[in-house]
Amino acid sequence: MRLRVIVACLLLLAIPASGLWGRAAVCARCGAVLDHINAAIKRGETFLPEEVDAAIALWRESETLLTSLVTHEEVDEALTSLLSARALGLSGGTEEYCAALQEARQRVLIVRDFDRPTLRSIF
Repeated sequence: MRLRVIVACLLLLAIPASGLWGRAAVCARCGAVLDHINAAIKRGETFLPEEVDAAIALWRESETLLTSLVTHEEVDEALTSLLSARALGLSGGTEEYCAALQEARQRVLIVRDFDRPTLRSIF
């Protein structure tokens, strides 16, 4: 009987722990992508293909994890914004490029903050 109670308590603790681990993983991945986007934004109108390409590559690597915890639409919209920024940077549209970077940043922030864990959402 005692062993069953201990196992039940451990299972109850594992549920919020896995939720918090998932949120931490999403925040870490989004943070890495945001670092690249912010570096590109700091350069202003100068197109930095290496920063944008690195952000896109990290996002694509993280899609499986992100879509397991966040809606596909939010993840896809962030990728679309990153690809749009890259295309605008390559075409030389500086104002549009800067605006697309800002939009991509906002989309990644939306994914990062999509479902902050609360006691109510965990239990």
